Amino acid sequence: MWMVTVLKSEFFWGVIVGLVLSVFGAYWLTVFGARQQQKAQKDQIKNLCIDTVNNLRAIVDDMVDNGRRSFTETT
Repeated sequence: MWMVTVLKSEFFWGVIVGLVLSVFGAYWLTVFGARQQQKAQKDQIKNLCIDTVNNLRAIVDDMVDNGRRSFTETT
């Protein structure tokens, strides 16, 4: 008989609803966190590629300038 009383009580159902909502919220928090982390990783890779290309351009420009200087010094 006490089981029926417990199942009819608002406190019991409040606890059950709270648990379900907290599990639901934890799941979506994990999903959104994973999506943000993936986006951040993609941005980091994109920035790394951009920096690498810029550094290679700077190296090539320096090599061209040094080649011009050494060519003008020898002539």
